[in-house]
Amino acid sequence: MAPQQLPEAPAPRKPPPVGSAFHKSIQSLSLRYGPLMLLHFGKVPVLIASSAEEAAQYWRQNRSICVIHLLSSKRVQSYRRVREEETSLLVKKIRKLGASSKPVNLNGLIQSLTNDVISRVAMGKKYGLGSDTREIYEDLGLLLSIVPLWEYIPCLNWTRRFDGLDKRVDRVAKEMDG
Repeated sequence: MAPQQLPEAPAPRKPPPVGSAFHKSIQSLSLRYGPLMLLHFGKVPVLIASSAEEAAQYWRQNRSICVIHLLSSKRVQSYRRVREEETSLLVKKIRKLGASSKPVNLNGLIQSLTNDVISRVAMGKKYGLGSDTREIYEDLGLLLSIVPLWEYIPCLNWTRRFDGLDKRVDRVAKEMDG
């Protein structure tokens, strides 16, 4: 199964109406279509697992995809040089800081090491954890957590002009590209 691709599942023509009895509508659909259903709320495909067994199986599939594609031995070994270089730089920093006979706070240093390794592996370049970079990542995290209602209910697309989300996304994208 490719990323961003939902598994084959029976799909009702229209999602149930959202309201106080939504859970009962989902339950009746699951009796008709089975424990795994694909519903479309606006442009958003939503995979509904109405049994714990199906949810666990789908979770296992996602976990195995991550292990195969991201955490395989071959993939992890391919980043060995980056990890070694960054760890070596960290050890040098610690030695330099330790020479002053003051206690060394490792929290920030390890956070920086993790960020440097991930950014080099994912983006090919080291991005420091300066206040600008940290702020951009915080904004990105916040934007990723927003669920715009108009994505699920197309008739509310007009509200998009007032929520400012598109401008925020564009700003963060430009800052990250920069």
